[in-house]
Amino acid sequence: MNSREEVVRAIAREIERHFEAHANAADSVEGIRGWWLSPALRAEPLTVVLSALEELELRGLVTKTELEGTGAIYSKAVPREGQPDANRR
Repeated sequence: MNSREEVVRAIAREIERHFEAHANAADSVEGIRGWWLSPALRAEPLTVVLSALEELELRGLVTKTELEGTGAIYSKAVPREGQPDANRR
């Protein structure tokens, strides 16, 4: 893969695919990199995986939950009542 942006997009796509297969999945950035991504993308730095998660969060597809003393957990965003489902395409 060439640019950082391309890698971030590829990681974001793999995270989205993981949520399509496992809608209730939730994990830390470390767990997502280690278990959800293909071997080629697991070698990417955590900062790149975090960038993909932040992009998905901005798009309303991922929710970040801060857990006291353990860091953040990322899960599929659930649309709020009265709001369109951001996960639909």
